[in-house]
Amino acid sequence: MRLEEAMEKKEVETWDEQSSLVQEIAAEVVGYDRPKQPKKEKDIELEEMSTKQRILHLKMIKETDAGRIRELRCERKKNGKEIQKKLKQVRERVIGKIVEEVEQLKDDAKMFRAVRNMKNKKFENPAIMTNMAKM
Repeated sequence: MRLEEAMEKKEVETWDEQSSLVQEIAAEVVGYDRPKQPKKEKDIELEEMSTKQRILHLKMIKETDAGRIRELRCERKKNGKEIQKKLKQVRERVIGKIVEEVEQLKDDAKMFRAVRNMKNKKFENPAIMTNMAKM
């Protein structure tokens, strides 16, 4: 259906009605295209560790014995430290990919790509080391 035909069939009185009508017709004619976002890597080991952490927490809540609670707390703390180590490895891997991507570009484009990647702020303070001898 064309926009003129739709406007003749439906009487539009407000700006909101007109804009929604235009959006509906555009969706029919052109369609929607989802934004292309990079797929997040699923880390199965990290998911299992997180599940274990939740299970330990639930066991701690249900437990009445103080000694057993202390054991569960220690085990949960160790598991939490392992999760943090794994998350650090994932962050370092992502930062490594960003650095590789920037290094593959020509000299003129490196700075602009690096600035664009840093503005994304995926991590608080990423440390990116480049080889200054090449420049």
